[in-house]
Amino acid sequence: MDATGSLSISVSYSLDLPPKAIGPINDSAIKDFRGGKISLKIVKANGLKAMDSSMLSKKGSSDPYCKIFVKDDATGKKSEVGKTKIIKKRLDPTWNETFEFLLSRTFAPIIIIEIFDYDMMSGDDPMGMLQIPISKFQSLQEEPSTFAVQAMEGCENVTGTITFEMIFAQNPPDKHAGKQFGGGLVMGVVERADDLLAVDKNVLSKNSSDSFVIVKTNHKVGKKTKEDIILQTKHKKGTLSPKYDEKFCFDLTPFHDPNIEFAIFDHDMMSSPDPMGHVVISAFDMVVMEKNEDGEEMLVQYDSENIPYIVKKCEILPVPGCVSPKGTLTLKLIFYPLRLDSGRGFFGGDVRIKINNAENLLAMDSGIFSKNATTSDPYIVVCCPEGENFRDNKVAKTKTKKKVRVRRGPVLPSML
Repeated sequence: MDATGSLSISVSYSLDLPPKAIGPINDSAIKDFRGGKISLKIVKANGLKAMDSSMLSKKGSSDPYCKIFVKDDATGKKSEVGKTKIIKKRLDPTWNETFEFLLSRTFAPIIIIEIFDYDMMSGDDPMGMLQIPISKFQSLQEEPSTFAVQAMEGCENVTGTITFEMIFAQNPPDKHAGKQFGGGLVMGVVERADDLLAVDKNVLSKNSSDSFVIVKTNHKVGKKTKEDIILQTKHKKGTLSPKYDEKFCFDLTPFHDPNIEFAIFDHDMMSSPDPMGHVVISAFDMVVMEKNEDGEEMLVQYDSENIPYIVKKCEILPVPGCVSPKGTLTLKLIFYPLRLDSGRGFFGGDVRIKINNAENLLAMDSGIFSKNATTSDPYIVVCCPEGENFRDNKVAKTKTKKKVRVRRGPVLPSML
């Protein structure tokens, strides 16, 4: 039979574009990173790789979940800051979970999302990852972003996309950047901490921590940077709101970093201390004035010796090894700057110094029958800074006092 008639056909074709890649990380963004607050919402994933075979389906399935990491800029070590729930038997899972955390300037400006397939009887299988350069998402509006999943160790042949929303509020720039620092005397009291992170988990009682504080700064020796420990407080057992009430006093030279770090740790008898966060304060912010540079009145308290201290209650910020700290640290601080840039001029003169005594010095020498240091042979050298390079000019030295019994631990001399 001969065919007759006509057929009208309309065909449209749209090409599915490949998922976009997130692109490389800008080196300048790493250099200029100041830290800040992150709000990251893991929305969903699509077209993930099937990791589990099924007798009822040729396609297979997976039980995916995500882990969120940040990375220490200096060591490259990753720290987990969040984990989504497991979505069973899905290659297109929807999570809609939000994670908020802080980043300090010591972290790399990168958020890492790693996707895994959950396995009850064996180790979880990697399914891909996504490295997010924070500098590309400095926005105050939530906008969904979808990118192709990247290969990771243990999963080279990846498929699919991941969708997230991220808000990054970067810390303000350092208002003291570029200021000439001439050194000076910094004094203070580590008073207390409140509502700290519970590091020690206890089944029979409340979770707690045995916290202590290390006060430190850095100074340059040629091209190298060395750390100066100003004070280490005693550790306070079994409390999340410890009272330290320990004083410190330290001379900063023009070669010192004007930023003073107060690092909080959990004491462990059998292992290394666990970091619990830190607080960093510039010596420029310790100068007692009626009002600060922003025009705000300073909270000043006078101690029994009529020394005016600035009182600061500071939020504890994250550090590598503790990316989700808690609590506040209360400090009393004062800085007396040495004005080397003063135009008054200095004509010299006679100086007479009487050195009376020292208290609570550091024990340096151990005895025959004791592994712990119990004594020292202390003496004092008097130096006078000289010249433009601030070289130490030794002008006097006391006699050495042999086998003086001193207290153990890095306790500084009492302030007079």
